[in-house]
Amino acid sequence: MDKRERDYFLINSLILIILVFSLSFLYLNRTNTLHASGRWESSKINVSKGLMGSIAYLTTRVPLVKNQLNLAAWHGYQEIILKKNHSYKKEMIFDFLMPLDRANFVFFFSKKDNLKLGLRLSRRKEIPSAFIVSSSTGEFIEKMELSPILNDQLHSRGKFQLNLNNGKFSFMINDIRFTLPTQLEKYVGTAIVGFRGSVHEAFIDNLLIDPNSDNEFFEDFSHYQYLYPMVLILFFIGFALLYFLRSLKYKITTIHIFITLLSAIYLGIDYNITSKSYPLQNSVDYINYPTHMESLDSIYQRVYNNNAKFLEENKKRILFLGSSQTWGAGVAKDEDIYSNQFCRLLNEKCSQKYGCLNAAVSGWNAELLLHDFNNKWKELKPDIIVIDLSNNDSDLKIFETSLNELVKQTHQMNIKTFFILEANSFEVDYQYISPKHDIMRKIAGHENLEVIDLHQFLLSQYDSGFLWWDEVHMTSYAHSLAAKLLIEKIADQI
Repeated sequence: MDKRERDYFLINSLILIILVFSLSFLYLNRTNTLHASGRWESSKINVSKGLMGSIAYLTTRVPLVKNQLNLAAWHGYQEIILKKNHSYKKEMIFDFLMPLDRANFVFFFSKKDNLKLGLRLSRRKEIPSAFIVSSSTGEFIEKMELSPILNDQLHSRGKFQLNLNNGKFSFMINDIRFTLPTQLEKYVGTAIVGFRGSVHEAFIDNLLIDPNSDNEFFEDFSHYQYLYPMVLILFFIGFALLYFLRSLKYKITTIHIFITLLSAIYLGIDYNITSKSYPLQNSVDYINYPTHMESLDSIYQRVYNNNAKFLEENKKRILFLGSSQTWGAGVAKDEDIYSNQFCRLLNEKCSQKYGCLNAAVSGWNAELLLHDFNNKWKELKPDIIVIDLSNNDSDLKIFETSLNELVKQTHQMNIKTFFILEANSFEVDYQYISPKHDIMRKIAGHENLEVIDLHQFLLSQYDSGFLWWDEVHMTSYAHSLAAKLLIEKIADQI
């Protein structure tokens, strides 16, 4: 081999190393998902009524941008639990980042029966850091706030450490040590590792369980465990190509440099910019995850079947009209939907028996609900109608016109009608739905209708449990609160 060939192989080998590392990092970053990891389970996937973004959180790379777990990705309030074979025995450490002063997240570390014991870390004054015990529906059974000193020291970035010694828990956050209150020790059960976020970004990274032991486990939310095998394979393939194309030395070197530069530039752009971009919903790969959605035909058939059943049972029929919140997106079980819970409570309270017909459709607005009423539900002649709307109506004029027409028809049919002001999480801007709530109040005032302000009611309950799965969709616990509110406001009027 002469000097020219040696220089050719030396220069191109160095360039090749840069190229294969760039391509390997690019591929691993683009395929880094929670589904590919296989280590985590999402609570949103297990609900009875599907939630927007729940599958995308597992199958897209957005939640793991820059190899950190973002609990606010895909509409926020994500809850993920580490699979059982990775639970801690003595110690656990992780890094966290809460960029905004409104950010908060919960770390779950123990589960007993249907109760989860966790620690909430918060930079938001209205939601102080606290130990919490939550039920399977999301209700807080216990809540004990941490020392104000810790809250004052809780900044955007920190390190968390848990230690378990002789059954006693101790914790350390940014060098501040504290223990589990004695009153909460009765809730300690099986060790778990889980996180739940809010609508504001909170990042988790470098999770280390039981270091220097047989149970050691490390999670950096990257795919880089495959980096070196991939680099070696690509390098040998590339070197073989260089060998067979050595007769084209100068052309190959020029092309090689150009491709390497492009790859490195694209890697930088992808890692820092495009990786944060959300794909279109219809391009998300659902793999084999169930969507838990209900087709329009299935909704229509269910309502017709239940209507016939209730008529046979001589029950008064209450028709619920709305969108995904009323349909029940996010409930653990179908019986948790607030219309179903309301009906159970109403039948316990009244001698007259009632049957609730839930005709809500995910994504529907006032105009589409009016169309459904004219073409489907008018012929059922329900005794009572409850309308829960706001979020999906972007055109205020159409919203007001459609609601007015719907109320006009229910009055002509002598159907008692109620309005529910659709609720949103207290962590999002109320200005989006406020004008629509004003329209509903105005129509209700003209037509002498009862208005149930679910939004303001849930605001008053904002720290009594986990109320939200995203900005709009409620947990089973929030549905139970909504049902009790309806009993309070409606029962005596029907």
